Amino acid sequence: MATNNQPAVGRRQYPIGLLILGLFFLVPPANADKSLADAKLLSQAPSPPFEERLSAATAPETENQIQLPSGSRPVRIGLYENKPKIFTAADGRAAGIFAGIIEEVAKQENWQLIFVPSAWTAALAALERGQIDLMPDVAFSPERKQFLDFHQEEVLESWSQIYTHPKKPVKNWSDLHDLRLALFEDSIQQTTLERILRGLGCENSIIKVDSYEKAFTLTARGEADAVAANNFFGNYFYQDYDLERTALVFNAAPLFFAASRGRNADLLTAIDRHLRTMKNQAGSVYYRELGQWLEKPAQKIVPPYLLWIIGAVFGALLLALTLILLLRAQVQKRTRHLLRANEKLRA
Repeated sequence: MATNNQPAVGRRQYPIGLLILGLFFLVPPANADKSLADAKLLSQAPSPPFEERLSAATAPETENQIQLPSGSRPVRIGLYENKPKIFTAADGRAAGIFAGIIEEVAKQENWQLIFVPSAWTAALAALERGQIDLMPDVAFSPERKQFLDFHQEEVLESWSQIYTHPKKPVKNWSDLHDLRLALFEDSIQQTTLERILRGLGCENSIIKVDSYEKAFTLTARGEADAVAANNFFGNYFYQDYDLERTALVFNAAPLFFAASRGRNADLLTAIDRHLRTMKNQAGSVYYRELGQWLEKPAQKIVPPYLLWIIGAVFGALLLALTLILLLRAQVQKRTRHLLRANEKLRA
């Protein structure tokens, strides 16, 4: 509302501050183009190689480095994406069955865990070179035994399974002939399945990817016909991708933490000791992790017939209410008629 002190003029007055602000947005700064170009280059820059990520994660004197508690031992662990066994949670922390177990062991042994994110193949190479100390979720095989050491007590028992696109039903091994298969590169599934297919005389187009997520996505899109995965990931996610789970199971294998051959034997011995203790204790971290991750939360699905029942009940109630209103109207009409008749008789 205008006050008496406000000047009465024929045109609107604009504050000086608004005029300056408008000029600021109309005239870009001199270095605006350079800033945009720098931002574009930054967005297109490739992710740093494994050695740089490892250096950043383990540098002893960086601003983001967590100070190690007195007397604790730093243990570098490879972190790759294979939910629910090992993966990066939304908050950036390591999560999954293997993460929960090793964190409990570290708590008891006074280790300071340093998780180093990496792709599976790069992490195995780094483990072999001794750049990281442990790698979780490694299936034992005679070939890997030549360059890796394993502890004795298995963490999990796993097997591999085939999952297919709904339009490519597979019931027998021979049905895989001529199909396009998406396989996690350098995984135990790739090595074993290729050997099985060669033995059966099957000819297949192999699509190698660097994660199970990509393999399942390609199959869901129809760019691959089938995918092989470990039962933990496959059974946890195949319905999310609308894939079919087949009865083709192969390559049962125990899963361990692994170290570079001849290194960190004390870490493996400690893992063995604590694994045996946890397995013998009901309600231990081991069983809590299994209970949390092996059972995917059930989806609340309303059966179609229940919707029909609800609709029928609602319709019946609506019909009953309509009949009640009609009857009430009829009663009121008859009542009025009787009252008028009584008034005429009295008159």
